[in-house]
Amino acid sequence: MDIINLIGFAFKSYANGVVGFLLDPIAWIFLFIIIGQYRKFVALQQNIYGGLTKQSTKELVTTSVLFGIISGLIGTIITTTFGVTFYKANGLSYLILLSLLLMLISPRYVCLSYSGGILSLFVLILSAFLSSSRVYSSFLYNLYNALEFDVPALMAIIAVMHFMESVLMWLDGGRGAVPVFMKQGEEIVGAFIMQRFWIIPIILYFFVSKNYDMSGVVTTPEWWPLIKSPQLGDFAKDAVFMATPLIAMLGYSDFAVTTITQKKVKRSAIGLSIFSITLLVLSFLATKFYVFNYVAALFAPLAHEGLILYERYKEKHGIPLYKKRDDGIIVLDTMPNSPAESMGLKPGDVIMSINNKEVREITDVDEIFNEYPSFLWVEIKDIEGEKKVLEFRDYKNTIKDLGVITIPDNILGVPYVEEKNISVFDRIKRKFK
Repeated sequence: MDIINLIGFAFKSYANGVVGFLLDPIAWIFLFIIIGQYRKFVALQQNIYGGLTKQSTKELVTTSVLFGIISGLIGTIITTTFGVTFYKANGLSYLILLSLLLMLISPRYVCLSYSGGILSLFVLILSAFLSSSRVYSSFLYNLYNALEFDVPALMAIIAVMHFMESVLMWLDGGRGAVPVFMKQGEEIVGAFIMQRFWIIPIILYFFVSKNYDMSGVVTTPEWWPLIKSPQLGDFAKDAVFMATPLIAMLGYSDFAVTTITQKKVKRSAIGLSIFSITLLVLSFLATKFYVFNYVAALFAPLAHEGLILYERYKEKHGIPLYKKRDDGIIVLDTMPNSPAESMGLKPGDVIMSINNKEVREITDVDEIFNEYPSFLWVEIKDIEGEKKVLEFRDYKNTIKDLGVITIPDNILGVPYVEEKNISVFDRIKRKFK
């Protein structure tokens, strides 16, 4: 029954937290940042789709907020049920500021793995220096007191939030993906760029005292909290923790070259969930063995960055899915409100013939539509290799084009993007310039 009470308390605390979230200036700052990022993404869509869009800025922002609120509830239930608590949390207020500063270098650095790992390492090193140094410095002591927080608890929160992010990626990470052309050697291949952000309110638990107003206090199991500061010891059983809402922003940025967007996103989501579970285990070990504070703080940014670089390496050096073929033309994407979209053509489909006429080049398609047909039957081979015939009719207006984006016959005059390996230091230099 204690677990049921905890879950009920999590729901109640989260409902109150979401109301406060609507009035929180940090949430509005995050919201304006997201709107700005999505406007750029929608502009890219319009450039690709000839002024049209498949998702508006409003739709992208609305779904980001709604999915973020739902995932925040799941995260709050996890942190409440298992007991992730802070004994000291002075430095947490600087996390958001550090995340925003890192975002100026690159949008993907808004992730708490980077700001949390950097801040944790700084606090741990400062603590070690003050403990071993014989030189007294009031400035350093004041700085440490201002920044001190429970590193294991923060790492556990980051682990839970990244697990939530992996779920969000699985369910929502591919929304609004935009097709682009990329250059590999002297060849142009197709790709999809994905970029999603989610504003997430979550409830954290901070130690208050043993002597506190006990009205409204929820009874917890004997083992609760599971992630607690060693300074509490057995005192944690009788301690009182206050539920406090925190606003965070998670971001996902990636590209798909070797596979379709949905598979790429799900593969990345699985990798991130493994990262999250590993970090949660390290957080628990850090409450038992102090050295794991350093291990967890290093693991968070380095493993997260390694995961991203590994996925990008696979996409950059793998066999492209969207490239010129001998058995037909491959569909990179369909234009909004086009015959191709209506008949259900998907990225990765290979068009082999239209109206019984073989299609091997874009010019073959143009010749078919020079006759202004009113009925189309298109033979395709999907990404699994299965052959299908799709149909479309427009007897009133005739059909002027199919409405597919495919790989151009040559690279002359084709706008393309390049994925460059730019170091963090080079990014900072560019920002200052």
